[in-house]
Amino acid sequence: MSKEDCNAVLTVSTGRSRVTTPNEDRYLAVTAKRNRRSTASDLSRQLFSATGTTVSRQTVYRRLVHIGLYDRRSVRCVPLTATHCVDCD
Repeated sequence: MSKEDCNAVLTVSTGRSRVTTPNEDRYLAVTAKRNRRSTASDLSRQLFSATGTTVSRQTVYRRLVHIGLYDRRSVRCVPLTATHCVDCD
């Protein structure tokens, strides 16, 4: 095989390497979906106890945002009573 046949190019990657693996990212996503009320700190502690990988809460938050899970607060509506409905008419 000649040099012209090889089209593989070695590139130098810049920046810091990722702390979590794709499997650990998947674990975070599954855990967050299973318990929607868990915080990023809780998820970081759960990941440490499961895999031994120490990750900050900011990293967990970034991974969840990348997956599409954002922190949101459920809206609480005040139930209307009969008095409320009479006042509107």
